[in-house]
Amino acid sequence: MRLPLLNKDTWHALHQHKAKWVFLILIGGLLTLMPYTLYRLWETGWLDETNAELSYNLIEETGDLGLRVENIDVKGRNHISPQELLGVLDIHKNDPILAIDLEATKERLETISWVRSASIERILPNTIKVNLIERDPMALWQMDNRLMLIDYMGEILTLENLHLYKEYPLLVGAGAPKAAPEILLYLEQLPDLKEKTYALSYVGQRRWNLHLKNGMIVKLPEEDIKEHLLKLQDLITQDHILNKQIKTIDLRYLKSSGQLILRKESSVPHLMDSQK
Repeated sequence: MRLPLLNKDTWHALHQHKAKWVFLILIGGLLTLMPYTLYRLWETGWLDETNAELSYNLIEETGDLGLRVENIDVKGRNHISPQELLGVLDIHKNDPILAIDLEATKERLETISWVRSASIERILPNTIKVNLIERDPMALWQMDNRLMLIDYMGEILTLENLHLYKEYPLLVGAGAPKAAPEILLYLEQLPDLKEKTYALSYVGQRRWNLHLKNGMIVKLPEEDIKEHLLKLQDLITQDHILNKQIKTIDLRYLKSSGQLILRKESSVPHLMDSQK
């Protein structure tokens, strides 16, 4: 079978058609790679070093190529309100994604009282990913007629909507946040005593008084806190001391004298042998 020969004009037309498709493929490839090339130039700081106005115009152009914010993916948010978070982020839908200053945004996020640390990244073409590590609440702290929620470092988390955190221990007095983790850990190990405790006041920045829910006050010594809490637990469970008309239990001299001091409602002190 003989194949028909193509004349010169036909060959020229075929070459033109082929060249047109090659040109379109090259243009498509360049348009596809351009946003990512600009991103690399932006990331390395080359655009900033050359011309700020040119940089801004090129980044705006990338938005027309599809590199705009469509999603903000947040992980680790438990206490921060969405309104506060979005206000601090200051990122809006359809913003050019390459125009977002990640380091500045991270710094703003870490000014939020609840945030211990934050990270932020771009997921091209249209997503901003935010990872938060929030601080853990420890207790409510009353100081100078102010009530606030604090974490284990004594950092103030919030002064608002404190009714949402009423299950947390109440601390009173200067220096209480720094000293509290130790005694709160011991109370966690004595859940029955913890349940009966309303507040803990730090006296003279040296020692604790427990305020029980029935109105009784327990004075603890400066040292051996756990040992004395265990003794108090025994007084409650074995001696049923909460059922007696006792206003104050003073455990400060228990170790040195073997006696504890009970003050009844009549305010007359009463010595009790710790062995009883």
